[in-house]
Amino acid sequence: MSHSRKLADFSPSSSPIKKKNKSATAAGRADMEDNMVITIKQFEDILKTELAAMRSEFSSHMTTVQNMCSKVDFLIGEQREQKKVINEHTRRLDALEQQVIDLQDRSRRSNLRLLGLPEGAEKDDPIGFLKRSLQRWLPSLSGKDIEIERAHRVYSRASTDYSKPREFLFKLLRYNDRNLILNEARRHSPVKANDGAMLSIFSGIEKGKPPDLPSVSCHAI
Repeated sequence: MSHSRKLADFSPSSSPIKKKNKSATAAGRADMEDNMVITIKQFEDILKTELAAMRSEFSSHMTTVQNMCSKVDFLIGEQREQKKVINEHTRRLDALEQQVIDLQDRSRRSNLRLLGLPEGAEKDDPIGFLKRSLQRWLPSLSGKDIEIERAHRVYSRASTDYSKPREFLFKLLRYNDRNLILNEARRHSPVKANDGAMLSIFSGIEKGKPPDLPSVSCHAI
């Protein structure tokens, strides 16, 4: 009986070395688990810190984007207002341009052009020369008070022959006088000049267009 107890005391399961190894393994596992928990906790802390930083940075970027969107919306609104102003200015400019064209056309309504008059025939008094000569060229105008505002020589757009006499342009004070001269020129045409010079009377230039074909021709006397 005592011998069996002794054998039992020396069995492998009751060996103190094995018990010591088991306790050391359990302690190692516990330490490893504690280290893993600590490591995981550290990783969690790092991830929380990084995530908080990313959220802060993202929030900052969102604020910047919102500010930029607000500025873009403001600029778009300003652009629309500027476009309205530009369109209004363009409309007014077109209207003013049309008014200027109309005024130019009105100012030219009383213009007459005279071709074929020898250079220098009017000397230094083109208006006085025309007032005297019109009554000679068109006798039915005798006694008529034809008032001429201005008269001067110009080159005709339709002619590039500078050897010919320049066109004589004169503006009448009254539009009725302009029609009277044209009508009387038609009625007295043709008239022969003493020196044989031939005159052609045209209506004034309209709307900035080149001179049209002659509407009236007569001869000077």
